[in-house]
Amino acid sequence: QQTHCTHALLTAALLSKIVITTTANRIQALDRNLNELEENAGQHEYINIPMNNPLEIDFIAATRRLNFVWRTLGVERMRAGTMILTLEVMGKEVDELRKLIPTAASASDDGKGSETHEDATRMVGELITCHMNECQNLALRAEYEEKRTQTQLAVVYQFMTQKEAIVNSKIAYTSTMIATESKKDSSAMKAIAVLTMIFLPGTFVATIFAMPLFNWDNNTQPLFNDNFKYYWAIAIPLTLFVLLLWALSVWLPWKVWVAQWIPKRLVRKHAEVRLEGKRDWITWPTPITK
Repeated sequence: QQTHCTHALLTAALLSKIVITTTANRIQALDRNLNELEENAGQHEYINIPMNNPLEIDFIAATRRLNFVWRTLGVERMRAGTMILTLEVMGKEVDELRKLIPTAASASDDGKGSETHEDATRMVGELITCHMNECQNLALRAEYEEKRTQTQLAVVYQFMTQKEAIVNSKIAYTSTMIATESKKDSSAMKAIAVLTMIFLPGTFVATIFAMPLFNWDNNTQPLFNDNFKYYWAIAIPLTLFVLLLWALSVWLPWKVWVAQWIPKRLVRKHAEVRLEGKRDWITWPTPITK
């Protein structure tokens, strides 16, 4: 009726219905999102849906998605609570209007109009009560979905810990295998070193005797050639020089010196580049000619 349509609180009640419908649709979409996450993580008992390996899911994407769901549920729960407070205020206004109807009817001669207004007020009051019940239901549902989200986050973190433990065990096994292979390589190097120690003296002696520094066939001349001294004059200093270079490379802190020298050089170079850039932007005033 026209009286119902012109009621003061009917528009507010209809607008609250739009907000309630929007909130319900969003909570339903978040519920589907949680169901999908549970199915991907294998946390369900549905016979017609295959069980997935929870350790193969993308944990970063799952946590980001769950955090978004949790935050959105908090917003929708706050919106439902706000609507409950608004509808309570509207209900109090309806009660005040009901108290004023008998006074208005006694002051007016038209009793039919007062009855129509009373019917409209009762209808709006029932609509507000229905909307308040829906908002309370939505608030409870949002709270339930928030608990589901918290549980799902805890499950995801537990799976992350399990996967990390598995990866650490694989790394430990790989490290053990590497250590075993390194031990085998070390044994092989020891064997090579032993063989080198066995054959090196003989090889050195054979090499010395094969050099044209000895007179093996001529008994009238000395056994050692005159050039034998040059061999030792070159070989001994060269050997000592190589050992000195090795000792300097091992004992001196070259890495510390390089680490201290490179940053200073980079900072100095960066400062020079910035100074050159500032010089490029300097504009000198042009002389004024009269």
